[in-house]
This record gives sequence, C-alpha cells and structure tokens, in this order.
Amino acid sequence: MTDPSKPVMVTEICSSVTTFSGNNPSFKVIEFDKETMVPVNMKTYYLDVAAANESGEAKWALLHDYLDTYSMSDLSPSSFKDLSTRILHDPAVRETYDLNMNV
Repeated sequence: MTDPSKPVMVTEICSSVTTFSGNNPSFKVIEFDKETMVPVNMKTYYLDVAAANESGEAKWALLHDYLDTYSMSDLSPSSFKDLSTRILHDPAVRETYDLNMNV
C-alpha cells in the first residue's frame, strides 16, 4: 500500500428484520454497477410495526438513501470516511444518522 492514510475498505452493519430492542424491522438494498460490480448506492427500508398493527397491513417504506440523505458523491471508502468525519463534527448529520440507525 502506497498511502496508509487512504481508506481502502468499508464495513457496514446490516439492519435487522426483527423488532429487537423495540426498533422497527428494516433491511438494506445495495445497488451495484452491473459492469464493474462496484456498489453505487445503498438504501434502507423499514416497517412501522405500530402502524401495521393499527391498519392491519404491513407496508415497507424507504427510510433513507445513502447518496441523498448524507450528500455522498459515491460509496467509496473515502466518501464513508468523509461521512464519519461529518457525523463526528456536524450535529445535524449526527442526529440524522442516529435517527436512521434507531428507527
């Protein structure tokens, strides 16, 4: 490796399709470029259990889209490093991230 400060990998913890810890079930969809197999976007969907119980119908909804929600240009390791820095230093980004991780 020629530049040890350059990010080379990202690990993302997936959502859970359980109601563990009182959170709503959710799952992530990763979209890939079909030619390069590089991830191009990641979206999280969730099920509002309280609303489903009330209406009797389960409706999965988009919770967030990484590119749009976090103003990311791509899903490269460098972009995730930038996001982590913004989460650390920008209260608005941190609040959005916390809300999305604890739906």
